[in-house]
Amino acid sequence: MAITLAMFLLIFVNTSKVFASSEKNQKVRIGWYDSPFNHIDSLGRRSGYGYDYQRRIASYTGWTYEYVDGSWSHLIEMLERGEIDILSDVTPTPEREKKMFFSKLPMGKEDYYIVVSKHHPTIKVGQIKTLNGAKIAVNANSTNVPLLEQWLKENNIEATIIEKSLMSEDDISLLESENVDALVLIDAYGFLDNERFAMIAHIGNSQYHFAINRKRNDLKRELDNAIDQISSHSPFFANQLHEKYFLRSDMAFLFSCEEEEWINSHDTIIIGYRDNYMPFCGTDNDTGKPVGLLSDFVNKITSPADGIRVKAVPYPSALDAHAALADGEIDIAFPSSIAPYTGEVEGFCLSDPFVTSGEIAIVRNDFVFNSNQPLRVAVNANNPDYLAAVAERYSHWKVVEFEDSYTCMRNISKGRADVMLVSNYRLGVLANDMDRLGLKAVATGHTISLAFAVCQGNPLLYSIVCRLSRFMTENEIHNAMSYYSNEAYTDSFANFIRTNSYGLLLMMFGIICIFAVLLWHTRREHIRADNASKAKSRFLFNISHDIRTPMNAIIGYTELLLNNVENHKIDQNRKKNYLNKIFTSSKMLLGLINNVLEMSSIESGKVTLDEKPHDPRKLMSHIVPLYDGMMRKKGINFSYTSEIHTKTVYCDMIKLSEIFLNLVSNAYKYTPSGGNVKIHTAEVECSKSGYTCFRTTVSDTGLGMSPEYLPKLFDEFSRENTSTESRISGTGLGMSIVKRLVDMMGGTIVVTSQLGKGTTFVVTIPHRVAPDDLLTDDVDDENADSISFRGVRLLMAEDNELNAEIAIEILRAQGIEIDRVANGQSCVERLCEKEAGYYDLILMDIQMPVMNGYEATRTIRSLNDKDKADIPIVAMTANAFEEDKKQAFQSGMNAHVAKPIDVPTLLKTIGDLIALRKK
Repeated sequence: MAITLAMFLLIFVNTSKVFASSEKNQKVRIGWYDSPFNHIDSLGRRSGYGYDYQRRIASYTGWTYEYVDGSWSHLIEMLERGEIDILSDVTPTPEREKKMFFSKLPMGKEDYYIVVSKHHPTIKVGQIKTLNGAKIAVNANSTNVPLLEQWLKENNIEATIIEKSLMSEDDISLLESENVDALVLIDAYGFLDNERFAMIAHIGNSQYHFAINRKRNDLKRELDNAIDQISSHSPFFANQLHEKYFLRSDMAFLFSCEEEEWINSHDTIIIGYRDNYMPFCGTDNDTGKPVGLLSDFVNKITSPADGIRVKAVPYPSALDAHAALADGEIDIAFPSSIAPYTGEVEGFCLSDPFVTSGEIAIVRNDFVFNSNQPLRVAVNANNPDYLAAVAERYSHWKVVEFEDSYTCMRNISKGRADVMLVSNYRLGVLANDMDRLGLKAVATGHTISLAFAVCQGNPLLYSIVCRLSRFMTENEIHNAMSYYSNEAYTDSFANFIRTNSYGLLLMMFGIICIFAVLLWHTRREHIRADNASKAKSRFLFNISHDIRTPMNAIIGYTELLLNNVENHKIDQNRKKNYLNKIFTSSKMLLGLINNVLEMSSIESGKVTLDEKPHDPRKLMSHIVPLYDGMMRKKGINFSYTSEIHTKTVYCDMIKLSEIFLNLVSNAYKYTPSGGNVKIHTAEVECSKSGYTCFRTTVSDTGLGMSPEYLPKLFDEFSRENTSTESRISGTGLGMSIVKRLVDMMGGTIVVTSQLGKGTTFVVTIPHRVAPDDLLTDDVDDENADSISFRGVRLLMAEDNELNAEIAIEILRAQGIEIDRVANGQSCVERLCEKEAGYYDLILMDIQMPVMNGYEATRTIRSLNDKDKADIPIVAMTANAFEEDKKQAFQSGMNAHVAKPIDVPTLLKTIGDLIALRKK
């Protein structure tokens, strides 16, 4: 019996080892065919819809791939013979299902089109009957064949079907040979152009899957599980891949036969636009030509080869442009943001949004904006889009009409109106007037989507407009908006006088006065204020996008949770995934806010260094592990080396961490996969007695910076164009904070950089050497997780209902009993009413009505009853700066916990104070 048991254990252990090894290092042979699904560029890098999907699957399975090259039809045969394990982009059929397995869920959906040469001698675009007698090539062994046969039968067309491998750009040349008259292609192909080819018919669509060799049932189970997890964790993954690889493929821009006929029958497409509406559209006074985003769009879509001729005509207002559209004077109106119902009433249809921006409220500097109040909103007269937006979102506001944007702002400054709504892209154009009139910008949290409007009942034009609106990429739109937002724009001499009246008055004052020095100083201050205004506008432009990114995730996933709260088919893992993404996005949003607040605190001089004895070697030992996994996941080679011999120095470890977290974070964000990030710290001699210096070098091989930008690197709100184009978010404050902190520590920071080659930061900071016996190890409380709060009773002073509800739920979950009062005076009275020892601790908010937290604490500390006067008090407040902590301790509080509440920190603080009180 013992021998049998030993043999069983030996077999089980060996089998487990083999299984564990295969789980981790499973090599899968995967078919690779050149197409939009699988592509290799000139540098040997792989990409494509199928490749990205396969990489995501490998993340969940641990597989490594062996790529087997071949044509798609040949690879299908290899899959059947067991020479490869998996092939992407295969549509299930009853015959195939006998020979191979298919993934439970599809990879995506594809449409099939018959494409012909525009120069074919007998086949005419728009006349499908001319396909009679044609030779039509279709991908061999694919579902396109029966789809084409069915389509030909339904349309009574006799044609010869030729099965070939159609997966490369070279195959398109078949259309210009005598061997083939037409091709059946999928919408993913990106090597067609309107000059040479046209779509003559859409024959159908199908879903495509991963196909698996029938002998590899083990792979099918793992593959299905991985796709299930992808669907759960990233519900929009397939849509994102489709948008990335297929949405802007050349097939998407290929006009249908009917669209071609419409374009050829119309001499010119006329776009009516709203004048003086920069950066979206306007008119150059010298040339009379359109400027702004619209001019870039017109230049992009105008193509003699495609027969597209466009003329842009200005109109004084959006209402005039809409009236011209209704009267047939123009074909398209831009920009338009009317609601669907308004469009139905007026007889207009809107394309997909061409450009989306944040909605900004312009108010007086001393005005507290609250959209829930009944405000007076200033609007440009004759603007139906504006009026519709106000009616839809702010029906409780009163509309006050004025002739133009400047008049709206002037009346707001004089108190005749309260608010004006604009796109965040308009701030650059309006910044000078806003500054001079004493106005500020406030984000409303809403977005503005601008599109093209066409008359209802013109489906072909609508289809053409939707196709044309995709000709400009998102990056091209963003770059154009950034350029025209910041470009100086004046529409007349009168406008010049109006927007520069302050400068002209100063010049007149200088002529009248003989105090040239005073004038010079005044002018210099004006320039500084103007630059500050522009910097703030740029900041609002950037931060409005960066804040909306996490807010979009928070709102989106919260809505998904609310919609599925009663849906038992949504498993707990998916709900937990949504909550994790909400939590991560909230942390990102808090980080953005903290950056802005910290910069403000540094500028006011309120930030001080809290230097204590620390081991300098521990600084990077905390930072490096935070980024090691992220770097490896992104494919970045990451290393850290150190040459430090001093064991103890006086330093502010928190602010040092902030410096290097910013530098390492930037290196991570701006370094692509395959790049290198290196950190090296060396101890160098210091000229100051009793001090040593640490020189830390953070270098990367990332995007780099231009020589023109380097002098502005440490400016507030500074971001180079390349960072915007790379879609990397940030406030533009990180490097300014780093510079200020390094200066506070008496150190230096030097940067060298080259575009496309990377960046190197060298930070040198002196530290006073401390005796080794002052060093205390930072040991975590091992018993922190095991603290029992049963029987603990707390008194909470908190005036905000929502904050109180959150804190009470968190603490009661730990077994803590809690009483809550709404202000400091009630807190003192409640404590006095109860016997000594009734409460173990007080959680005290700071900003409360009747009596604030500081006053309440001082009152408690002055009580005659010593037991009550000595009760532990924790400041639990949104006042989170160092000076707030000092003020809390000066008033007699024992600890400070910042909001939003970090639960482990709060519980540890409570546990430590209660334990100390018991001792």
